[in-house]
Amino acid sequence: MPPLALKVRLSDVIAASSCFPLGFEPINFPDDFRYDNSPVLDSLKESYHTDKWGNKCKFPIGLMDGGIDDNQGIDSVIWAEERMKDYNGDLRKFISDDETVIDLYIISDVASPFMDKYVKTVEKPFNFFRKLSLNRIYSYGTILILLGVGSVLLSLFTEPRWLDFLGGVLAALFFLLGIISIFLSRIFDWIMKIADVPEFFKKKIKHFTSLKFGIYQTLIANRYKSVRSMVSEVFMKQIRRQEYGRVYNDVKWKTRLIMNAVYELTAQQTTYRNKDKKDILSQELKDVSIDVMKIAKSAKNMGTTLWFTPEELEGEKENKLNDLIACGQFTACFNLLEYIEKVLWHKKNKEEYDKYPETLKAGIKELYDTMMKDWKTFNKNPYSMIDKY
Repeated sequence: MPPLALKVRLSDVIAASSCFPLGFEPINFPDDFRYDNSPVLDSLKESYHTDKWGNKCKFPIGLMDGGIDDNQGIDSVIWAEERMKDYNGDLRKFISDDETVIDLYIISDVASPFMDKYVKTVEKPFNFFRKLSLNRIYSYGTILILLGVGSVLLSLFTEPRWLDFLGGVLAALFFLLGIISIFLSRIFDWIMKIADVPEFFKKKIKHFTSLKFGIYQTLIANRYKSVRSMVSEVFMKQIRRQEYGRVYNDVKWKTRLIMNAVYELTAQQTTYRNKDKKDILSQELKDVSIDVMKIAKSAKNMGTTLWFTPEELEGEKENKLNDLIACGQFTACFNLLEYIEKVLWHKKNKEEYDKYPETLKAGIKELYDTMMKDWKTFNKNPYSMIDKY
């Protein structure tokens, strides 16, 4: 292993991976990775090796979360396998005898490929505020100005001093509210003027000044929901599908992949998987306990967070952190068992599996038996490994 890799702390790597744009600034390498007694990092000015054009990367460089581009790090694994084929010197011991350097790639993910359908915003009843429009506000402003004029005349042509004072106060109030109302009603026109909107379009857009605010609210809500769905659901999931396709559509990776998703052992997914006649699994793997499905649902519904609140950590049964860890443990166990049954022991791969050394096949069988015991224990107590360790 290169000396630099031994000096980089895993916590700093995780921190860099968590720096999602807007929420955090990029972490600079190697500047923000330095600590006391790290001479290798202190002296690092450029990369050790050159790229294919013969250039070295000059440091520092900014690192941030790659979630939108490649959330699972699939590109890195593909490149690593290509790079490992060319290892020499002390690293030659890591080169595989065949061209598939990486034996098994477990892709873990918390995102679901499924999307909720778009639901339009239901228009609410028109109350006082929702009945207003820019034109109506202008009318109210005009009325208030006229009331202000009337109050001035009242104070000028009435005898009692208290009535003069009252007329002055009312005039000031009416004028203030009237000016504010007229000002607000003209904002739309001023925006068009600042944006230098052509006269032809001004006539068309003028229609919006008569729309009630309730209609604006519905229009804005529908646009916000559609944009949020497009960015957070459609774009993200489409990019994920393309990244997954890089390995799942490659024949060389077909028997070396495990998809390990947080939602796989929820009640919905378990029912769907067990109904699939093509998905032939042993009865032990089809039998998923209610407790396991409940915790999988809890982990699936856990949103992205930087910390856990005391409420989320209270009690054994309501501990969100324990739910996430337990879900990772029993889902990984399930998927490894499923991989052995559906891939290694499947009749389609029998010819290839028969070529394995007897010691390797015996090791796989021993691993399978051990994990099956763990799986049965998880079904009885999903927190069994948390309790143990």
